[in-house]
Amino acid sequence: MKMLRFLFVSLVAAALLAFTFSLVDAQDESSASRPSTSRAKFQDATPASKSGEALGGNADNGNKLFVKVGCNECHGFQAHGGGGGPRLGPSPIPFEVFAPFVRHPEEGAGMPAYTSKVLSDQELADIYAYVKSVPHSPDAKNIPLLK
Repeated sequence: MKMLRFLFVSLVAAALLAFTFSLVDAQDESSASRPSTSRAKFQDATPASKSGEALGGNADNGNKLFVKVGCNECHGFQAHGGGGGPRLGPSPIPFEVFAPFVRHPEEGAGMPAYTSKVLSDQELADIYAYVKSVPHSPDAKNIPLLK
């Protein structure tokens, strides 16, 4: 009886995996038919300076804004991801890519658009400065509990 139960559970698990992979394949095919997000689409969305450093981002203010506008809810308080949103720091994507995505996230990303009415260019640069300031995690060999 235990062997039959094991076989049944194994078959159900295999069927679920096959179904999941078929969904992933279908999603890949549908995304291939959609036009990709091009840099040109975001040309007007980035601040005129084209760089977070040029705007003089303030990491302390960015940390406050990160929590105030709710970034931490999905990206975690240290921007390491895990709450539904991807890891942003400590080595973020270039500001020239970051800013347009925050302003106009891709459809299905599950992220609201933070237009300039919600976050000014300076506030966005501050958030980027905060994400850049997040320290790297220590090596596992340097964590006493893991030795």
